[in-house]
Amino acid sequence: MVSEYLKANPQDQDAVGIMSELVVVTTPYQQAEKQLVDLLDKNPDNLEVRARLAKLYFDNGKYDQVLFRTENMSDDVIRSQPSLMELRGKALFNQGHADGAAKVWEKWVKLAPNSVLANFYYADSLVKSNQLEAALASLETCRRLNPEYLPARISLVRVTAQTGDMDKAFKEMRQLQSEMREDRADVWYTQGWLELNAGKYAEAEQALQKSLSLQATPETAMLLFATLNSQGRGDEAVASLAGWQEKFPQSTGLMAVLGQTYIARKETDKAVDVYRQLLAVEPGSVVALNNLAWLTRKTDPKQAMEFATSASALAPEDPYVMSTMATLLVESGQAADGEQLLRKAVALHPDNVQIKLDLGRLLLSAGKRDEARPYLEEVVVSKGNAGLVAEARELLKSGVTGG
Repeated sequence: MVSEYLKANPQDQDAVGIMSELVVVTTPYQQAEKQLVDLLDKNPDNLEVRARLAKLYFDNGKYDQVLFRTENMSDDVIRSQPSLMELRGKALFNQGHADGAAKVWEKWVKLAPNSVLANFYYADSLVKSNQLEAALASLETCRRLNPEYLPARISLVRVTAQTGDMDKAFKEMRQLQSEMREDRADVWYTQGWLELNAGKYAEAEQALQKSLSLQATPETAMLLFATLNSQGRGDEAVASLAGWQEKFPQSTGLMAVLGQTYIARKETDKAVDVYRQLLAVEPGSVVALNNLAWLTRKTDPKQAMEFATSASALAPEDPYVMSTMATLLVESGQAADGEQLLRKAVALHPDNVQIKLDLGRLLLSAGKRDEARPYLEEVVVSKGNAGLVAEARELLKSGVTGG
């Protein structure tokens, strides 16, 4: 047993490393954490143990602990155990600190210019800040260092397409496909994404179906849904997405898209059912709570208000949450409170055309035509959704003029 050996040979760093690996593989999180912390306290210079502890924290969503275990690393530490830099950058990004993550990747590239991973993550951060040409340069470095590193090759296709050079993107895609020793779902997904962005819907559908046959994912199912919709095959698109939702009952993203689609199709009962399923998977989903509040406001106003109250507690300044709550307040006879909330929403989100339309409509219903006019006029002159502009124009014509 390694543990018995370590009692007699506590300074054997290789054995300490082996022990740390066994701990992660064989014990539950809390017990593994305690054992790894104990190992690291006794062997503070053992970077292998430190990396395993940081990875344990990362895999369990303990990003603050990852950052604590990876702070103030010397250049030598980073070069010796680059996984610590990788985990630090990912932890920062998952906490919403994209700029901090980008600085980590940039420093890593400077310290290890021949690291494929460092260049790849740095390229990804450049894409997110819309520095596409610089990102392509880093991805080309990845290809030079390791032509078989697939994530970088896939990113080359996507980023090249994002720069607008579709001919080159397709050339990269053809080269990638020709070098594949076997069919891969992620490569076919990228092919489908590229074809869809080029408006080649039949080709996109074929590629995505191929990807799904190799390895089905919610993301691929949603992209196929968009592809079918783009061909005017709305009913088929919805049926496809609903079928995949049954196969991926934990995918909140897929359910959100399906629910919104049912709303657009005015299939309220189906939308309510999907959002209830979403809420069961993610009780704190603001999207599900807010849409359920809106969809059930006529059939079950009491429960609708409960949904809206929960959504407001989670996202008190979200414009759509504020609009839904305002509507419920008005419909429950609290028009003044609803108006006050919508005015606050407009003040917080002056560029949101939908909220201005909602406020204009509410003021009209309250007989405040002169107050409604400027909000509706702002919607009309905006370059927003054509449907919202048309509704505002109609309200100005019939409501404000009294026609």
